[in-house]
Amino acid sequence: MDLSIERKMTNGITFQAQYTLAKNLNNVGDGDLNFGEPSSLFDYTNRHLENANTSFQPRQRFVANVIYELPFGPGKRFGANAGRFMGRVIGGWQVSGVFVGQTGQFYTPIYSGADITNTAK
Repeated sequence: MDLSIERKMTNGITFQAQYTLAKNLNNVGDGDLNFGEPSSLFDYTNRHLENANTSFQPRQRFVANVIYELPFGPGKRFGANAGRFMGRVIGGWQVSGVFVGQTGQFYTPIYSGADITNTAK
């Protein structure tokens, strides 16, 4: 699911925000480490038991940005009567900021030692 909102220049401000809710399942172990290869403990007879969240896909993500056009230069609140050269120097500047927040990645514990229970296939 993807939701976004955008507000274009009102008094020199543009604002945009986006929220994403995602779910990505796979059945090949830790998808970003094995590159599509099943793990050695993969149960081919019960594939539905192997479904798990993909470790590289964050569940939630929020991104927001804002752009503010500074009120300096010709036709603006400050420096409206500045000469042509000075108007070009002080006019047309913008300040912007970006915020990104997301949930952490999924973690699947992996044991890579000896198979003391003899359950590996």
